[in-house]
Amino acid sequence: MTTKTEPKTAFVLIEEKLRNRIISGDLPGGTRLQVDALRREFDVSTSTVREALSRLLACSLVVSQPNIGFRVAPLSRSDFISVARVRKLLEIEALSESLENRNDEWEATLAGAYHLLERADRAFVLEGNLDQEHEWRQRNQAFHEAMVAACKNRYLLDFRRSINYNAERYRALIPDISRNALHVPDQHRALFESAVSGRREDCISLMCDHISTTVDLLIDHLPQS
Repeated sequence: MTTKTEPKTAFVLIEEKLRNRIISGDLPGGTRLQVDALRREFDVSTSTVREALSRLLACSLVVSQPNIGFRVAPLSRSDFISVARVRKLLEIEALSESLENRNDEWEATLAGAYHLLERADRAFVLEGNLDQEHEWRQRNQAFHEAMVAACKNRYLLDFRRSINYNAERYRALIPDISRNALHVPDQHRALFESAVSGRREDCISLMCDHISTTVDLLIDHLPQS
């Protein structure tokens, strides 16, 4: 039986486009987001733009100030530390519940995601092909999503997704991070193997170390603020 996919509404499409620009750095921190300019660019109503910005505000990618309006949330070293701390809490909780609910379908999806990531790890991280960065980021995200896919707490997953948007902004600041991440493919393999074999405590410990690795790779490149 085929499930019909509902078409995305205008404000969701605009939210996605603005979110991608913010995460990639095309819209740097502090950039003013003028409602009228965005209305003209996307050829939509003012209320549609405001709804999209409100959704970005809810996941902390955008800030709003009285008499100033909407701006892209600023980036800083202290903010990154806060993001990383919350990301670890949410990721570990979601992973723990997902591992408790693991089944054959979850394992098959995870295996597929890991297979694709392994190829991207080889090309981008080990061989240093920077043209593969975008592909690697997509496959890395898909792998982590597959790891927590059996978690049934939608609130936890929503909060996790929001904090990961913010974490991605910091990763995007360092385009050549692969040169210092040669051990990351081994971490991905260990995570996958511990997950599918049901070694829950090992997997959780490995994920903690994996997130700490990301922090270590990025933090020295961020300005003191």
